[in-house]
Amino acid sequence: MLNNKLLDNPKLAKTVLESQERLHAAKIEMGFLGKIIGGTSSAPFSICFIVIVASTLGLIFLPLCTDKIPYKLASEIFVPIISLFSGYLFGKGSKTIQ
Repeated sequence: MLNNKLLDNPKLAKTVLESQERLHAAKIEMGFLGKIIGGTSSAPFSICFIVIVASTLGLIFLPLCTDKIPYKLASEIFVPIISLFSGYLFGKGSKTIQ
């Protein structure tokens, strides 16, 4: 039934096809990780998210996996990185346009 309406109304068919093309392009842009953390428009936030997750995992698992790096040294390395990128994320989101 929908196909008959599209065939009868070329303007409607054009609108439907254009919206399907935009949707397909957005899906390609997002990719696998983009569905979780956002597309190219939110690239700085995506990079911060990845760095925070990687640093947190490093802080937790690096001292557990090796005896050469004690937890104190790992925390001296990773906690400032996590704090820096968290500050960027929360500071960037709180700015208002005047």
